[in-house]
Amino acid sequence: MGIGQSLRKLADRARGRVQPEQAESGIDKTADKLNEATGGKYASKVNKAQEKAKDAAKKYLRNEK
Repeated sequence: MGIGQSLRKLADRARGRVQPEQAESGIDKTADKLNEATGGKYASKVNKAQEKAKDAAKKYLRNEK
């Protein structure tokens, strides 16, 4: 099983157990840690990825396509 399949399996298990707000909170915390670890050097890229991750989490957790 590849990493993509493993991640999909974990995501499927999370659906129904995790609310979009919880996912957003985790994404925000992760982005903050990344910015802290890099001294803000990649803040614009981290923020862009953060917004895309939030959008994807909302769609996935609400069963949207």
